Amino acid sequence: MLTSIEMIKAVIDSMVGKKFGPVVNITFGSVKSPILELGLSNGARSGLTTFVAGIA
Repeated sequence: MLTSIEMIKAVIDSMVGKKFGPVVNITFGSVKSPILELGLSNGARSGLTTFVAGIA
């Protein structure tokens, strides 16, 4: 999650300046329906999805 967020933060200003630049994240279904065995991973995926939704 943190690596993806840092990469987005590194390029977002130029993307805004160009008014173009899709951000694509591929996450797991546990974002919508958490899986007990994945514990911390559920939180990280949800955090990344929420961050991207926030900058959209």
